[in-house]
Amino acid sequence: MHSIDTAGEDSQNARVMRSYRNPFEAACFGFVLCCIGSSLSWADEKPYAGGLLLKNGGFEDGRKNWSGNIELVGDRENHVAVVKADAKKAVAISQEFQKKEGPVFLKFTATASGDYSGKGLEVRFHSGGRYWFWGKGLKPGETKTITQKNGKHLKAGKYRVTIRVKPSDFGEIHLDNFSLSQLPAQKK
Repeated sequence: MHSIDTAGEDSQNARVMRSYRNPFEAACFGFVLCCIGSSLSWADEKPYAGGLLLKNGGFEDGRKNWSGNIELVGDRENHVAVVKADAKKAVAISQEFQKKEGPVFLKFTATASGDYSGKGLEVRFHSGGRYWFWGKGLKPGETKTITQKNGKHLKAGKYRVTIRVKPSDFGEIHLDNFSLSQLPAQKK
């Protein structure tokens, strides 16, 4: 019989995971736990079944579908967009998307360089001359996963999401893992 070390675990977990009859049984149990954990994290990444509205959200195809002042770092499989701050004006990247009636859910990762001296980001959704925006603070060296639910009042149509890096004397912000999902329309 093979045992698993449960030192430091609470007694309830220790009882559940105390021992297995053979290594194959232990490996199967571990595989099942990994699958469950993986499916839960996948559900967190894509919480709604309306489909992803942004293309190339991880910059795996370089700058394709994005506009703005983007520099890419990393290898082909793992690009990260770098937006260098400008002391006189905000610097932005953006992408157009088509949406149905109802709100959307935006999620991405932002990391400020250690020398970043600005006040963070501004997230904008806009169509024609109208736009809605939210400020997101970001301290030097900080990484945040930014989420934003928006637009219960937005009609179906073509929109643009813009991420603006606020003016800063120094530094840059790295952006990655963009996803924008259509949420179910809300009843009026």
